[in-house]
This record gives sequence, C-alpha cells and structure tokens, in this order.
Amino acid sequence: MKPIPEKSKVGLIGVVFRPEDEKPWLVQDNRKALKNEFPCSTKADVLDRVAIILDDMHNPPSKLDRNNDPVEVTVAVTLQASLCDHAGEVNTLDLRRAAAEAVENAVHHCEEVGFTHALADKVSLGVVEVRALNVEDGS
Repeated sequence: MKPIPEKSKVGLIGVVFRPEDEKPWLVQDNRKALKNEFPCSTKADVLDRVAIILDDMHNPPSKLDRNNDPVEVTVAVTLQASLCDHAGEVNTLDLRRAAAEAVENAVHHCEEVGFTHALADKVSLGVVEVRALNVEDGS
C-alpha cells in the first residue's frame, strides 16, 4: 500500500514528487478547506496545473455585468494526433502549429455563425487567441 502524501506545510500550492506512482507528481491547492489534489504525469502537467491555480488566484471569480469590462476566458482543448501515412513522420513543432491552426479554423467557423452555448441569450463570445501549449506522448 502506498503511503498517502502529506499536505504541504508551507505555501498555498504544494508539489509532491512520488517516483513510484504511475502519476509521480501531485499538485495541491491548499487555499481552500476542501482537498484539492491533482495527480500529474509530467512536469508540463504540473506547470499547467500551477498556472491554472495562479490564474484563479489572480482573477478570482466574480460576475460579468454591464459595469465590467469584457473578461477573457481561457479554455483548454486536448487533441489526439495520429499519422494518416504510417510510413511518414512529423516533427512536434509542425504538429503544434497544425493543431493550433485546426482549432483556430474550427473556432472561427463557429464564431461566424454564432456559438451555441447555455448563456447565448445573455453572453456573446468572441475569439481572442488560439495557440498550442505542448505536445506529449499519450502512452
């Protein structure tokens, strides 16, 4: 039986490394009374989770009303890429560019016809930026 990692004793964000686990990194959000732990497979996952926590700390939830300036909402999209030509290969920089372009094309297409969402009668959404963050092996 694996020992349960201790909650980090210092700071609002804890990072615990457990090399024997399938997901060796554990990010802890210690700002709230609830247990908020996020197992991560890679250092990139750790950095992404810490960025999300820091963003949440910097921009605490509030409300959008007529008195506020427009707000930006960042949404993460994970794509799965596989080769169509099994004899070929693609470098990761080109793959990142292609994935960002594919998502940007899809999002701009939907933006032109109007996004369908639960708050469509109250909120208008527009695209600010589309970019690829990383490429990781899914195995």
